[in-house]
Amino acid sequence: MTPEVQKLLEECGRMHGHICPGQLLGVRMALQGCRLVDVREPRGADRKKIIVCVEIDRCLTDAVCAVTGVSLGRRTLKFFDYGKVAATFLNTESGAAVRLVALDSARTLADARHPDLCVKKDRQMRAYAEAGIEELFKVESVEVHLNDFDLP
Repeated sequence: MTPEVQKLLEECGRMHGHICPGQLLGVRMALQGCRLVDVREPRGADRKKIIVCVEIDRCLTDAVCAVTGVSLGRRTLKFFDYGKVAATFLNTESGAAVRLVALDSARTLADARHPDLCVKKDRQMRAYAEAGIEELFKVESVEVHLNDFDLP
């Protein structure tokens, strides 16, 4: 796990109340989503140019919010209850948008890589920290159309 991911994961744990595999996936998803749409400082200088649409109301969403600084109150977080471990990241200045979806195979990856670890959470945490982005997420460029009422 990189120092950046470790630091953000600890921040997420304080906000969320615990650290879990969903938090780690959310941190990695948010970092990658921001990189892909060229939002370098989502909680800083770029905070007004990012909108994130999440598709699940679980641990991952709290991590995405902690990493990016988006929130419902600032209208920079959009929630769609699709039950998918997925999020779309939009750079409102450039229009660039990507959707990242956690791959089901990431869970089996954890079991395959670390069968020696008895606790499922430990297997997932280790695998999710080590795995490449392509092993964790399907990434696709998308178009996001927001009307004036959806903007921050």
